[in-house]
Amino acid sequence: MNNEKEYPVYSAEDIEKQKALDVKEKANNWQRLEEKLTSDVGEGVSNWAMDVNGAITVIAAGESFTVNGNAKIEPSDYFETFEDGTLPDTIQSVSTHPTIPSLGNSYTVNAPTIGIVDNNSTNALLLKGSYQSTKTFAKVSETTVAESGANKVVFETDIAFDWSTSGSDKEFFNIVLTDASGNIAFNLVGRNYQTGTNIQAVLRDSTGTSKSTFTLISGANGYSWHKLRIEYSYDETNGLAISIYVDNTLKTTWTTAYTSGTYIDDTDIANVYLLLNARTDSSHVINSTVALDNLKFEHVVAD
Repeated sequence: MNNEKEYPVYSAEDIEKQKALDVKEKANNWQRLEEKLTSDVGEGVSNWAMDVNGAITVIAAGESFTVNGNAKIEPSDYFETFEDGTLPDTIQSVSTHPTIPSLGNSYTVNAPTIGIVDNNSTNALLLKGSYQSTKTFAKVSETTVAESGANKVVFETDIAFDWSTSGSDKEFFNIVLTDASGNIAFNLVGRNYQTGTNIQAVLRDSTGTSKSTFTLISGANGYSWHKLRIEYSYDETNGLAISIYVDNTLKTTWTTAYTSGTYIDDTDIANVYLLLNARTDSSHVINSTVALDNLKFEHVVAD
C-alpha cells in the first residue's frame, strides 16, 4: 500500500487564474471596506484614525488611502446625526437639570423630538417649547472617546432657531457644561435681541455672574442654520479659557487666572445640558424651537 500523500498539480494557467481571483477578491474586500467607511456609521464620521503597525494617520471621510501592513481603522472624529429618527445613546431626554442660578420652573417638560424643519432636508434634534406652558431638556454625553492627554472640551453642533413672541431679551435657551455630579462649569445663555431677530449670547459662570455678552447670530429667527462651536479649557498652568465660534469665526474668548476650587477642570467635564424655556421668570418662557444636527461633544488635545 502506498501511504504517500498525493498533492494536486496546478498548471501555469491554473495559477494565473487563481492570482486573478485573489486580486479580484482583495479588490472586493477593499470596496466593501470603503463602503463601510462611507456608509453605516460613516455618515457621522468626519475623520478616521488608521493605525498601521503602530503609526497612526488621520483620514478624512471619503479620502482614498493605502495600507502597507496590519491596519486598524476606527472613528477619530464622530458626530451625531438623526437620520434614523431615533435618539443616539449619547443624548438623553431628561425631566430635570442641575441647580443653575435663574433656572427652574414648574412648567410641563416635553421630550425632545426628531424631525425635519423648514429648509433642512434631513432630520434634526428638536427642542420645542410654548409660551408660559412647556419646556424641553436634553442631556449629552461624550460622542467620542477622549484623546490621550486631552486638555480641552469641544461642543459643536449645527443649530437653528425659530420663535414667535413680542418683545426681546427673552432668555429661552441654555447650553450648560457640567461635571458628572452636576456642578456647573459655565452656562451659555441664548436670548432674542434687537427687534427679536438676532440671538445674543450671555456667558455666565457657575454663580450666574455674567462674564461676556455678545451677538451670537444675526437674523437668526426663521431656521437660519449655523455652525456653533464651544471650546473650554481649564488647568493650573493656563487658567480658564472659553471660546465661542459661529461658522468658524471667533465671537468671543473669556479668560481668567487659575483659582483652586473655583472652576471645573476640563478633564472633569462630563455632560452638556440643552435647556429650552428653563428660566424661572415666566416672561422668558416663549413659543420657540431650537433645532440641532451634526452634534459632537469630546475631549481633545489642544492644537
